[in-house]
Amino acid sequence: MHIPHIEHAYENIKKTCDRKLSQIYPVQIPEPVNARYQIELEYLKTSDYLDDFEIFRCLNLEASKCSQALSMRGTITSSYIIYLLGNSLLNPLPVHYYCPKCGHYENVDTKLFCIDLPEEKCPKCQTALIADGFHLPIESVWGLDGKKALSFDYDISEEFIPFAKRVLQTLYPQYAIAPLGICRRPAEGKAVEMKHSGFLILPEGRNIEDYPEMTGFLEDGELCLSGNILEIENHYMHRVLLLPNKFIEQMIAMQRKTGIYANEISLSELRALNWNDINNSSALTEAESYFFRKIKPKTYFDMVCLNAASHNSYSNQNYSTRDGRFYSLPALFEKPEFQKYPCYTREDFFDELLKMGTKLEKAYEIAEFIGKGKQNSTMQKLIDRFASFDIPKDLKSVAKEYLYLFPRSHSAEHMLLYAKLAFYAKKDSRAFSKIVFINR
Repeated sequence: MHIPHIEHAYENIKKTCDRKLSQIYPVQIPEPVNARYQIELEYLKTSDYLDDFEIFRCLNLEASKCSQALSMRGTITSSYIIYLLGNSLLNPLPVHYYCPKCGHYENVDTKLFCIDLPEEKCPKCQTALIADGFHLPIESVWGLDGKKALSFDYDISEEFIPFAKRVLQTLYPQYAIAPLGICRRPAEGKAVEMKHSGFLILPEGRNIEDYPEMTGFLEDGELCLSGNILEIENHYMHRVLLLPNKFIEQMIAMQRKTGIYANEISLSELRALNWNDINNSSALTEAESYFFRKIKPKTYFDMVCLNAASHNSYSNQNYSTRDGRFYSLPALFEKPEFQKYPCYTREDFFDELLKMGTKLEKAYEIAEFIGKGKQNSTMQKLIDRFASFDIPKDLKSVAKEYLYLFPRSHSAEHMLLYAKLAFYAKKDSRAFSKIVFINR
């Protein structure tokens, strides 16, 4: 009943990654880069998610063929293998400079991202250096031993769905590929809608009619299957979650208008944009836009922090970003303990703990504990566990402000998407206005 693994998945992934590495580093692969890559390859060999990585590789290849764009959600973009397989600008390595001529490589001791760094010349050959890296720790995606649960959730344009289906049919020729429907709550007063949100790969010999308790209909009347993740796993189905995203739709539409491929927009082109350009892209939520206008972030790192802040959950109701209750949130940022430990994401806590000399395993344990809001639990064993952590009082005070923290990778990926929209808006403001504002 189980779906077999995709044949030669590991070999295909490694071959693609090796080719991409040789393009990025034409002289030689720097040792810090190779070290991260080899660790992830070792994790991948025994990973339960090997097939998901291969599906990702094939979907990206198909997206490139039809000039589409994929964006990943969650911590999976902290994987260097995912970066090498895809078309994202989000390189998870530590921030660094690299010389494409002589191979000089140097890490930069900064909290900022590569896109925030000034232009520099190689100290060895005076060639313009390439700045890269967004400092996404390997532990964020793989955990301490490569066994962390992973989630492969895609943001796509709706027109990519049939292309994705063809990819899955090619990978699983003996298996039925069923549309996955997820109920979405529409605007007030309208009926609940079943949205096409990807596909389910069914066990051999099974089809949609074999699951009457999970059967539903999409908006256009097409038969689909719908169920929570536990139901899907209990029936030995493989889920590929593809969520149509309006911002990707807008980006693809602007790609057609300008003739500039979205996947070819570079970090150097986005570096010229400021917070107001991104605010004018109309992609920001009301809370994000308020924070941007009030704080006027100077760097992409700051913008990612504010993006995370607008989506985090807080123990103090006054800091909620839901129902418009976000105007008091900047007061949190101004607290002395927050100024001392400015933690907006899970990785910020992880970095702060490592900086103060906490061992890697303990830093990861504490950061994960805080990221999921367990420090505010009413369960005595969790209260005692948090009290046992040997961390500064001010850092504990900051941690108590949170019920849930966004990962840095998720916010960084979305800020780069918003930046691409801002890039298009400056290239052709008239077309952008028609696509984004008039067609709302």
